[in-house]
Amino acid sequence: MSKYDMNKFNREKWNMPIWSKHTPSLIAGIFIAFIVGWLFAIPAAIAALLIYGFVVYRKDVKNRITVFVKPNAAMEAIARREGELKREKERIIYDNSDIVTKL
Repeated sequence: MSKYDMNKFNREKWNMPIWSKHTPSLIAGIFIAFIVGWLFAIPAAIAALLIYGFVVYRKDVKNRITVFVKPNAAMEAIARREGELKREKERIIYDNSDIVTKL
């Protein structure tokens, strides 16, 4: 009898349980699904949403009405007053910053 006689080999002793046969392939399948999701599915979904948003934006821009208002004397006076207030605020902040740096 040969050392490698397959007729006498005890196959039942060396058979793996069914769950251990499929566990590595299940783990590999989960890993591949994760990689495919991150590399292809998520970027494809983001690209589709960006394209959809751009299409909606373009439709909205096409239906807009643009109105130009010529400033009257009251608007110009308000703008001048806001400019004066802004300059006064900057002057006060500049004066206070000199005091803080001297301390």
